[in-house]
Amino acid sequence: MDHYLIGPHGIRVEPVRLRGADLIFARMVDPDAQPGEEWFRVTQRGAALGPGYVRDVEALAELVPLAELRAPEEAGEETA
Repeated sequence: MDHYLIGPHGIRVEPVRLRGADLIFARMVDPDAQPGEEWFRVTQRGAALGPGYVRDVEALAELVPLAELRAPEEAGEETA
């Protein structure tokens, strides 16, 4: 998946389908994470924010201001 959202202070939220390293990191948050599940990887200026991976929008809302998330092109950021 190539889509992501950005927020204030360098926040980036990216949906990821769990496999490989993403699955390993998600299982550090929740050992019951399963291959193929879709989670969110959350970073701030490239570093993990909070646990770094969250399972659902409710957990995401606890970490980041959802109303302030924008598509990169809406925020004037290059998408390459």
